[in-house]
Amino acid sequence: MQTDELNVNRIEAYQKMENKHYISFIIPALNEEQNLEDAVRDIELHLSPFIKRSEIIVVDDGSTDRTREIAERLHKEGRVHHVIHHIRPYGIGFSYRDGVLLASGDYVVMIPGDNEIIAEELQKALPYLGQYDFVIPYTENTKVRDMFRRFLSRTYNWIIKLFFLVNIKYSNGAVVYRREIFDHLNIVTDGFTFQAEIIIKAIRLGYSYKEVGVNIRPRPYGKSKAVRLINFYNVFWCLVIMIIEIYILRKYSYKVKTVVYE
Repeated sequence: MQTDELNVNRIEAYQKMENKHYISFIIPALNEEQNLEDAVRDIELHLSPFIKRSEIIVVDDGSTDRTREIAERLHKEGRVHHVIHHIRPYGIGFSYRDGVLLASGDYVVMIPGDNEIIAEELQKALPYLGQYDFVIPYTENTKVRDMFRRFLSRTYNWIIKLFFLVNIKYSNGAVVYRREIFDHLNIVTDGFTFQAEIIIKAIRLGYSYKEVGVNIRPRPYGKSKAVRLINFYNVFWCLVIMIIEIYILRKYSYKVKTVVYE
């Protein structure tokens, strides 16, 4: 009962906010026929009503199931504003960049098509838009993932902190970015490292950020595509490229600002 009351109070507070932001929701999807429409519905119910304007962009990354068909139907129904189709899988980072290029909002955020992100939890980021250049959600209920996935996540985050000197709790969540940040970054990552690359480079350029704790859920259908051998290979080479860009070519000067925790 107490939790329900807190949720009601939070929603009422958001509704009283000046809803001045236009957010583009980018949904990369690779063979997500069972999850895609639910991910769109989650945005419609729990995020779009609390902002001034929103658009949903689905990027079908070369799916071989009914993802393309479902995305096109949602587009015809007016629930999805833009649909991009890749002839083959190019990677989640590539798909995200494609969505950003098409985005019209002053803020952009990726909502994966696997419907693992709870859109209602991202309401926690809304009060900080305008105060910060980007908001980083970090997972609080980490035990929804298996032990091996949690180990990989902790190891990856430790590497990010060690090599790039950024004190963040998590780098693979649904980060809400001010759209203009992407006009000043050269993003080279096509795979799962893309989010860390954006965060690291944005911090080093002096953009301000806020971290908020959120809960996620296990993906309702299908298996995660994150734990695949090719992804480990891509992560290694992307980290090498970032080290060269930052420490050898010195493209991104270090201007980190103080992080504010909730």
